[in-house]
Amino acid sequence: MLSVLIPIYNFNVTNLVQDLHQQCTDLAIPFEIRCYDDGSTAQFLEQNKSIEKLENVVLIELKKNLGRAAIRNLLSKEATFDHQIFMDCDSATKSDNYIKTFWDNRNIAPVIFGGRIYKENKPAERKKNLRWIYGTKREVFDAETRMQKPYKYFMTNNFWVERKVVEQVPFHENLIGYGHEDTVFAQDLKAKNITVKHINNPLFHIGLEDAEEFLQKTTNGVKNLAQLIKSNQIDSDNRLFSTYQKLKKIGLSSLVLGALNIIYPNLERNLMGSNPSLHFFDLYKLRLLLQNMKGV
Repeated sequence: MLSVLIPIYNFNVTNLVQDLHQQCTDLAIPFEIRCYDDGSTAQFLEQNKSIEKLENVVLIELKKNLGRAAIRNLLSKEATFDHQIFMDCDSATKSDNYIKTFWDNRNIAPVIFGGRIYKENKPAERKKNLRWIYGTKREVFDAETRMQKPYKYFMTNNFWVERKVVEQVPFHENLIGYGHEDTVFAQDLKAKNITVKHINNPLFHIGLEDAEEFLQKTTNGVKNLAQLIKSNQIDSDNRLFSTYQKLKKIGLSSLVLGALNIIYPNLERNLMGSNPSLHFFDLYKLRLLLQNMKGV
């Protein structure tokens, strides 16, 4: 009846899987928890071995890293059941009724997004502040707010989906590395008139990256965004793309890029520090996009 699907990369999922296993067992329906490791280091492969002992848990260690899109397509295809829940591996449930809430709402739409939340207090490690501030300010919205723009606010960290949807709208495997596979998936859903509903059934994002790693991921994400822009696969709901369009329209792209190049060291210093500014982060991303779109 239900497949819980977790792509794993360099994270210990034992607590998450044990929690989900108990919740699924309590629901008393046929289920599986399918975990595919996408090329993690030996340390994490060893840590996660114990979940294989749980009944109805499938752990597969892939020999080659497939990437964020391809592994989701594979998980959906190889799942036993058509009702599917996808979640990121660096998650934790907020409620003991997490699985039940999705199950009770299973008929409201073919795609249901549950939301994302963060721990209330700033992380103890200063270098994780940027990811926590960005997450709490830019990713946490209640279901009522998200439903105002259901496709814009969709993310792949925590959603219910019917297998036939992923068959009809597979994740774009041409996007390499981190960034925007959820954006394109949501746009494809919108284009196919596939309904997305939002409910308050969030998962905690507990795997906060250091600022350096998050900026590296951001660089790759903006590169993917530029690829989508060049191939006309993105719409103006994306705020960064909208800003780029306005600058290009009035002929200021090169001038703004030059100014951002000058202040770049200050932007990076702030973002790596203890009190990072999201305004500076927006400028950091704009510089990256202007660089990637130079000459277009």
